[in-house]
Order: sequence, then C-alpha cells, then structure tokens
Amino acid sequence: MSTIERNVGELARQFWARARLPEGYPRDIESGVALVLPMAIIKLPVVTTSEVSLWLTRNRVAAEVNQLPLDLMGCLIAYAGHGITFVGGGDSPEEQRLTIAHEAAHFIVHYMMPRQRALTALGASIKPVLDGERLATPAERVEGVLSGMRIGAHIHLLPRGITDDRVALAEVDADNLGLELVAPQEAVSAFLRTRHLDDAGPLEQAIALQMKFGVPAQAMMRRLAETNRPRPSGFTAATLAILRGGNERT
Repeated sequence: MSTIERNVGELARQFWARARLPEGYPRDIESGVALVLPMAIIKLPVVTTSEVSLWLTRNRVAAEVNQLPLDLMGCLIAYAGHGITFVGGGDSPEEQRLTIAHEAAHFIVHYMMPRQRALTALGASIKPVLDGERLATPAERVEGVLSGMRIGAHIHLLPRGITDDRVALAEVDADNLGLELVAPQEAVSAFLRTRHLDDAGPLEQAIALQMKFGVPAQAMMRRLAETNRPRPSGFTAATLAILRGGNERT
C-alpha cells in the first residue's frame, strides 16, 4: 500500500476544507477545483488526443500530446504550477464528475506534491528546472529530490476502457483519491447503514449509491468492494493476509 493510498481520506478532507463549500452530495467537484487548485477545466464535445492537440495549438499552449489517435475520458496538462483538464462535455454528469475528480487527484498527487517537495527542499531557484527551462546542476541532482520527477510539462491521458494492467496499476493513486473526493468511503458505509442496504445485492447498492453520490454505478461497485473488504487487525493478521494472497497467486 502506497503512502498516498493510506492518506487519501486526509487529502480529500483537506481539499474540501479549503473549498469551504456547503456539505452534501453529489459533490460540486467543479467548484471545488476552481476554489482550491490552479487548474482550469475545459469541456470539449469529444476528448481525443487530436482534439486536445488542436486546442493547445489554437491557444498557443507549449505542450505536445505525442500519441496516436486515442479516445479519452479526460486529459491533464500541467506546467509551471498550473494545470488544464479536458473533459468530455457529452459525457453524463456522473462521468464528468468522476473524470474531473480523477484528473484533480493526478494534479495533486503526481504534480503539485512532488513539485512542492522540490521547492521546499531546494528553494525557488529550482523552478526553472521543474519547468524544463534549464538542466539541474550536479549539486541539485545530488539532493535526490528530483529523482523520478517529470521535468517540464506533465501530461496525463485517461483513455476510455483501460485494459492494460500496467496502465491500470499506474492509475491506482488517482483512482483512490479521485473516488474519495466525490464518494468518501466513510460516507458510503454510513449511507448503506442508514438506508438499511447492508444486506442488499451489489447491483442494488451500486444504483442507490449512484443516485446519492452522482458517480457512475461501475465506480460505486469498486467502492463497495473496498468497503466490504475484510481489514486485517494487527501485525500477525496483516502478515497472514499477505502470505495467503501470495499463495493464492501461485
């Protein structure tokens, strides 16, 4: 389990605390992003690599999407501390809500947080390096803060129907935080209890949660799997769970 995966609840709470919006569901993620993040949301009729590239060219944004034609749920371009997220305006409100939350999570976890760590460790003088305007000096590289960081424009594509396990694995942190932003696990559990849906079937639960949280039922099925997963208690139980998982895979 990554550090981000362990802290998604706190990251989501911090986000909404900063937004200071009225509590309630479905979450107004668009307003939350506008209030909390330096990230613009652009809605295109259809989001493809070609359409995003055309928009960037027309608006003189110095970023290139070097990909074969691809149909996307969303796309994030981050540079110089700011971001642009492209969303399909023709998608359902539920899909748009989840896509915006997912890309906001990417912006926070994979761009803002590493950038802030580098700025904290090395100071404002490192900004030109982070933005791809100059190379890091040997002394800056020795610090190790830049290790694994993308230099220059950060581009993330969210294809429709991800089937490659390696791509899906890279999305785990953004999936976890994105879903927590719009359908917190504690709120999901509380809703099921208060509506006496604990013993209902997964499909019935997912549809009820879709109506409550305004998130696609398919995503809520995943949330249900996480909510109902047994949690090991203590070191011994956790170790046994890992060992059993390993045995099941062999």
